[in-house]
Amino acid sequence: MKKLIIVLVLFSSFLSFAQSYQSHEVRLNAYSVIVFKWLDVSYEHVFNEESSVGISLVTDLDKNNRNGYFGGNQKYAITPYYRYLVPKHLMNGIFFEAFLSANGGENRIKSGDMEELEGLIPDEDDYVYPEYSDFAFGLGIGYKYVSDSGFVGELYGGAGRNLTDENAPEIVPRVGVSFGFRF
Repeated sequence: MKKLIIVLVLFSSFLSFAQSYQSHEVRLNAYSVIVFKWLDVSYEHVFNEESSVGISLVTDLDKNNRNGYFGGNQKYAITPYYRYLVPKHLMNGIFFEAFLSANGGENRIKSGDMEELEGLIPDEDDYVYPEYSDFAFGLGIGYKYVSDSGFVGELYGGAGRNLTDENAPEIVPRVGVSFGFRF
């Protein structure tokens, strides 16, 4: 609960700072809802035609789901990112992204693979699901379309590597088909 309050305070501070500009985007990642059963919402502030920053907040919609990426279950992720948009005269809509991710949940590990997982009871397939909380750094690439009326659609993919928790999955995917509005 304490983490959620801290995230909400930081997010509201970020939004307050961004209110002095006119280029805001709010998006929903439809791919995450359909494939992973995650609610993934993003806010992005566009500085100019080539640069933007944003934050994505992800939460698990199905607390009993163990069919997430790589068989584990990511329960939350807070992902701030920076995007460099390739100038329109070179390639319209292409962007590159660098991101950080504070993420947590439970990972799927074969019960005999790690001795320190004693005390966890394997499931019928001989897997255990230790909880984790970690930080990742990653890179991505994508394509964004913005209509004259402000509709935004984007397709992106990338991956990050978790850095600290040995129970965490090694790779954090960042994949999306998002829709929203720019105002």
